[in-house]
Amino acid sequence: KPHAYPLFNVYSQIVYSLKSSDVETVIINGKVVMDNREVVNIDEKALYNKVDSLTKEIIKHVETK
Repeated sequence: KPHAYPLFNVYSQIVYSLKSSDVETVIINGKVVMDNREVVNIDEKALYNKVDSLTKEIIKHVETK
């Protein structure tokens, strides 16, 4: 994409120029964790439920201070 050119230093390019939308696949320790922009092996509904639960706990804690 235009925001990725010109390429002078691949490491700097990754850190400073690329966007999350440029990432299609992520491999960590030889295991695919994201494929075609979709997270693999994570129950997203359960994750969102956990985040909601933790958010409520944080809010409750903050309100009691």
